[in-house]
Amino acid sequence: MNKASIKVEEQNKRMRIRQFFSPIDDRYVNGIWNTSLKAAIQEIQKKNNSGL
Repeated sequence: MNKASIKVEEQNKRMRIRQFFSPIDDRYVNGIWNTSLKAAIQEIQKKNNSGL
């Protein structure tokens, strides 16, 4: 590595995450929602409401 490339690397210390798009099957999304996410959100809401 030469000095020029080191300076460029020092300036670009922030990590960049690139967006990528991929098709997602609706059945897969619905399966995840029905099996875990929905129940987890409802449990959190119950715990939050019990403290009111």
